[in-house]
Amino acid sequence: MIIAIALVLAMAAFSFVALPFFRQKVHPAAPAVDDGSQELLFKRDTIFSMLKELEFDYQSGILADKDYRELEERYKKKGIAILKDMDGLANDAEIDEAIEKHISQVRKGKASSVEDEIEEQVARLRKKGVSSAPDDIKRKVSELRQKKGPSADGTEAPGAGQFCTQCGAKRQAEGRFCAQCGAKLS
Repeated sequence: MIIAIALVLAMAAFSFVALPFFRQKVHPAAPAVDDGSQELLFKRDTIFSMLKELEFDYQSGILADKDYRELEERYKKKGIAILKDMDGLANDAEIDEAIEKHISQVRKGKASSVEDEIEEQVARLRKKGVSSAPDDIKRKVSELRQKKGPSADGTEAPGAGQFCTQCGAKRQAEGRFCAQCGAKLS
């Protein structure tokens, strides 16, 4: 019995020690840094160190006040320009990230373009047909369809044959099909 417990404990200790050797190593994702951003980071660090050195020289009395102010202003302008360039790269990185996200969606077949969304909306509207029109438009169309015969000024009033029965659009004088929806007119 004691041998069995010792054997189980030995196997547990061995697996505890050996387990890290059999696991796959997970490498943390290194931030994507290109040569341009590396160069800007190096320049930024150089400017910061130059400003620190300049401050040290001024405090120790090596530089005169006028020289210190001129050099400090020059280095600060360079530093500001570098930081602005870095901000520009950050915006470019955001744009690149959005593009990569869209590309991965397209590859997975999940992306829908603006044209696809418009086509879906048009298809929904076509399925709804005239029933999706507001009640006042339906009422006016039905009133116009019911009117028949000449009007008071002698011209023909809009009758049942003057409007499309599918979409309610006004009929062309000699048209056999609706110019709006393409339905055959009677």
